[in-house]
Amino acid sequence: MDVKQQELHGSALQAAGLLAQIAKRRPLMPGESNRLLAALQEARMACNAAGLVDKETQGSPKLEELARLLDELCLQSNRKAVVFSQWAMMTEMVEVLVRGMGLGCVRLHGGVPSHRRGELMEQFQTDDAVQVFISTDASGTGLNLQSATVLVNLDMPWNPAILNQRIARIHRLGQKHKVQIFLLLAEDSYEQRVAQLVKGKRDLFDNVIDPAASEDTVGVSKKMLETLIDDLAGKPAEDAAKVETSTTPEPKMQESAGERPAAKPAATVDYEDDESVRRIVSGIQSEFGPRIERVLAKAGGLLVVVEQWRDSDEQTAQKLSADDLPVAVIDGRTWRSLKRLGSASPLAETRTLFEAAESEQPQQNPLHEQAVQKLRSAEVLLEQQCTVGVMDLLASALLLKLAALNGQTQAPAVTEAAAWLYTDIVPRGILTGEQAAQVVQVVSLSLSSALPDVLIRQAESDVRQLFAAWS
Repeated sequence: MDVKQQELHGSALQAAGLLAQIAKRRPLMPGESNRLLAALQEARMACNAAGLVDKETQGSPKLEELARLLDELCLQSNRKAVVFSQWAMMTEMVEVLVRGMGLGCVRLHGGVPSHRRGELMEQFQTDDAVQVFISTDASGTGLNLQSATVLVNLDMPWNPAILNQRIARIHRLGQKHKVQIFLLLAEDSYEQRVAQLVKGKRDLFDNVIDPAASEDTVGVSKKMLETLIDDLAGKPAEDAAKVETSTTPEPKMQESAGERPAAKPAATVDYEDDESVRRIVSGIQSEFGPRIERVLAKAGGLLVVVEQWRDSDEQTAQKLSADDLPVAVIDGRTWRSLKRLGSASPLAETRTLFEAAESEQPQQNPLHEQAVQKLRSAEVLLEQQCTVGVMDLLASALLLKLAALNGQTQAPAVTEAAAWLYTDIVPRGILTGEQAAQVVQVVSLSLSSALPDVLIRQAESDVRQLFAAWS
């Protein structure tokens, strides 16, 4: 992956990892589950191309590799190729690339009417000038593409059956030629990790993708989701120990009484004079900036208290940590809660190394960022033609934003939203009457069990406009 892909991929996995940790402690709320799926989808999309996520970055290493393959196999060897991707937008990028190379192509996706699919397939089969057939999984049902002898998979389906379906479009009864199949995986990526997880575990993948779907589907089965959460959260220490013992048992050691090795004492650190400590504290101030409330020291480690938690904070703390001096980050609200425990608090006997002046501490309500994150998650799902959970995210984003604008620390429940709007928000001038009606409409739609796509997309457009007006 290039630098931008790595940045987007890392950020998405950071968000997914935090939610996975929560999922190990308690069941996720519907909104949290949607955010977890959206984060995993962003990580997968970033493996293909950064432009799938940020809608700005051009090109990707996978597209460059595809260009090399098509040049050798189609331009030089005059063979026909099929290119599959789960993402409709990725197939658009492929079409631009292929036409730019001077190759004829057709592109099939969930938005193509059923009566036109046969025409595109026939064109690919009979027209020698059309050498590349580009398709998504959702539109691949019933395809017979035996005129092709090359299949390029731009991404790894989470369900092995879907990969088999792609192959079956070309390598089927009656195929008389040798077929070459390529699967492109980004190195050092979660896509590569998932490929390892799914290998040989077909029982995890019931109903991941509906072969008859008319749109790109990004659903995940319950079993698969549990597996991904376990992987993101990390195996419990005791499980890891069991695995290690069963695979590489340690040789037994003879010990005489009184000769057991002593426990290693905790490292002691001179916080005032130690150069490495000063360097880490300087790095903390540089990375977290004005969000820092205070930096505390205890038992050979540093604790950073920030005004507002961000998904990237844990990754930043890991980057700043030294082997003998770990760094942890919590938000100010958590710190104040723990402080109330007094001597029973894990923060007892800490020393303050740095404390921001009152004027330096930012006052932005954390609900603002939560609202933006939920709106972004809804946009990502819609961009990939997935409408499940989008209305819940949109309604939650609106209520969080309005609660922040009203100076609250918590948004109201959806069922109480209408009364709250007209008794508290509108009288204060935060909303106009027309805007309040839009909010009520979105919240009401979120309570419906089934909605046409056109209403969901209109709601998303309305929410974006409201956010722009409030900014």
